[in-house]
Amino acid sequence: MYWPELYSIVATAGLQANAQNIPPPRHLGDENWRWTLLQRTHSIIKALALQVFLVGDERMEVAYTLNHLGWVYIDRDNLATADSLFRRSLAIRQKSVGNKHPSVGLAMHNLATLVYFPKNDLDGAEVMITGALEIFRTSLPGNHPNTATILNSMGRLRIKQGDPRAAEPFFREA
Repeated sequence: MYWPELYSIVATAGLQANAQNIPPPRHLGDENWRWTLLQRTHSIIKALALQVFLVGDERMEVAYTLNHLGWVYIDRDNLATADSLFRRSLAIRQKSVGNKHPSVGLAMHNLATLVYFPKNDLDGAEVMITGALEIFRTSLPGNHPNTATILNSMGRLRIKQGDPRAAEPFFREA
């Protein structure tokens, strides 16, 4: 079980009434963004604790909730916590549905684009995007939108690596 990790997240999530140190999320434009972000954090952590209590910590429901909580920490510009949550979500998905399921590919894509890109960890991003692309190409129809999203991310990765010519085929295929 990962209760110590969950407890650590709850203890450090800024759940106190004072939210002054939370940076503004990129997409919340209203004046109540701090309150909105705190409400989201509270709600998701409560849901996560309840799910772990009711069904255990290795179920897909828990993986999805960890993923949602990871998005909240992305909004809070806390990449380290988001990284931990996305990794745990990925591990649960791999254990639950196997390494070749589209849900695993989505979790890999989240790690690559939401955590590794901002940290400029291009090698880590390449491993995750390549794995996600392989999963989607073998498990989804060729014209599936998720495959196009991964192809676009691979093109963005090639540009970040300084090779725009290598990016072009991925953008064209997307």
